[in-house]
Amino acid sequence: MFNEPYQSFLNLLTSHPPTPLTNIRKKPVPPHQSGSAAEADAEPPEFSVVMEKDEADRLEVALKAIVAETDTMRSILISRERELDLLKKQMED
Repeated sequence: MFNEPYQSFLNLLTSHPPTPLTNIRKKPVPPHQSGSAAEADAEPPEFSVVMEKDEADRLEVALKAIVAETDTMRSILISRERELDLLKKQMED
């Protein structure tokens, strides 16, 4: 069951309409020879395997960047926690 969204979320969704996709095809995709006449008249698919692979590659690069940034931040956090522990020990002495 879908509950009504909060008004602030609904306002956010309606204030930013989706960006329309551009038609990047140079020539139409020919219909499959074994398809019916209705399928031959149908609009070719908007996405292609190449577009899907490009998007997967972009996501992979982004994921690697996030993992690298997370590792960097984790090492900074560990070093600062060690420094904090050292300063706490110095304060106790």
